[in-house]
Amino acid sequence: MAWRFQLSNRPIRRLDILSGQRSLLAVWPNAHQVHYFDLQHGTKLEHRNFAEPDPPQRDLPVWGEYLQALVAPNGLMLPVVQGSHLTLYTTADRSVQLIRQGNLFTLSVSGNEAPLEIEPDADIVLISMDRAGGLLVFLDRLGRVHIYQRRVRIGIFDTDLAIGSDSFPQLVIPDGGASIMVGDGQQIVMLEPSGRIRRRFVTHYAYGVLACSPDGRLLTASDLDSGVIRVYNASNMLLTHQRFAVDLLVDAKRAQLLPVSESTSAAIGTLAITNKGALAFSTMGLVCVSNLSRMKMVS
Repeated sequence: MAWRFQLSNRPIRRLDILSGQRSLLAVWPNAHQVHYFDLQHGTKLEHRNFAEPDPPQRDLPVWGEYLQALVAPNGLMLPVVQGSHLTLYTTADRSVQLIRQGNLFTLSVSGNEAPLEIEPDADIVLISMDRAGGLLVFLDRLGRVHIYQRRVRIGIFDTDLAIGSDSFPQLVIPDGGASIMVGDGQQIVMLEPSGRIRRRFVTHYAYGVLACSPDGRLLTASDLDSGVIRVYNASNMLLTHQRFAVDLLVDAKRAQLLPVSESTSAAIGTLAITNKGALAFSTMGLVCVSNLSRMKMVS
C-alpha cells in the first residue's frame, strides 16, 4: 500500500483516516468539501459539499439531515466539521458532540444539550475530543490545557509551552483518552487525563505537525526544515522510523486525478497514522499514503 495523488495546487486543510471494515481517507481541500478514498488502494469513492443550515436550528429536521450527510461511505462519522456558523466535534458512536459557535460551546450527550462553561476570556487556540469516550481538551494562548470529562471540568493546567504567533501549536488525543499530547513546534508535553504531566520532550528540530495513532502507541512528527517524517514510540518517545517525505512520495504509485503538476518540495501540511502504521500526509495539494515498512527503521 503506497499511493499518491495531486488533488489541487492549494494546501490540503485536513486528513482523517476513518478505520473500519473498509478504511477510508477523508481529504479536506477546504472547510466545506471532503473527498473520500479507499485507504488501501487509493480508489476515489466520492466527494461531498456540505451546506450547513443557515441559521443552524438544531431542533428542525434539516439539522438531522445535515448530520446524516457527515457520515462517511463506510458508516463512520467525520470527527471534525467546520461550517460557516459552527464547528462540530463528534465521537465515533455520535453519542457526544461539541458544538462551537464563536466563543460559545454547547455539549450534546445522547441528544441532551447544555452549555459548556469555559473560563471567561480564555483565548482558545485548539480543541480536541477523544473519539471513544468524550474527553475534551482545549489549548489556550497561554499554553494552558482545559480538560473536561464530558460535562465535568477536571481542571486547567499549565504546560509552560510558548504559544506565540510564530509557533505551531498542536493538540492530539488518542481514542480512549489515555493521554493528551500538546506541543508548540519544539516541545511535546504528554499529560494524563487528570492533568498531571507525564513527560516533556524537546525535539532537536522544529516540527510542524503532530499526529498519533488511535491507540496512542505511535506519534509522528514532520521536520519543518528537512522534510523528514519521524515516528516515535509514544510511551517513551524513542524514535523508531524516519524517512524524507519526498522519498515516500517517489516510492508511491501515482494516481493522478486532475491535470495539475505535482510539487514534492513543499512543507508537510497534514499527517495521520493508524494503529498498524499506515501513514497519510500532504504537501500542498499532493496527498500520499504510505506505511512504516517503507520507512527506515531506527535501531
